[in-house]
Amino acid sequence: MVVLADPAMDIALIAALFGLFSFAVNRKLINQKAMKESQKQMGEKRKKMLELMKKNDEKSKKESDKLNQEMMEQTSSIMKGSLKAMGVVLIGFLPVYWVVDSSYNAQQIMLPFNVPFIGSQSSWLLWWIVVGIITSIILQLGVKAIELSKGKKNA
Repeated sequence: MVVLADPAMDIALIAALFGLFSFAVNRKLINQKAMKESQKQMGEKRKKMLELMKKNDEKSKKESDKLNQEMMEQTSSIMKGSLKAMGVVLIGFLPVYWVVDSSYNAQQIMLPFNVPFIGSQSSWLLWWIVVGIITSIILQLGVKAIELSKGKKNA
């Protein structure tokens, strides 16, 4: 058993570090600017397709089909980048999961505070998920704040 201190704190620390690893991998392997641009283009194409669908002529149908094909290709491209990042994260996750599961499998984790819908006790995996979600939110907000401050300095 690899218990370092309090099980809740151990798992929180491991989950937060793994969340940071996952976040870094996603930022490194997925081109965020290209992803945002692609999403913007897809939104524009979607709007245009809706306008074309209101028309019932053959030319509009062909143009709509062409836009749909372009959107499918863009979606495929986005998915390829995301799958690569998920693969790397999964390869990192499996050994960590194995160690944590073998160390804390049978334990009920006493949480440092009451969590809504969970209470003050939890399995290690549920606590990992809660900490992972909190870590993800904090990282996303931190990155957005940094990007906004850089944008204001450059403007």
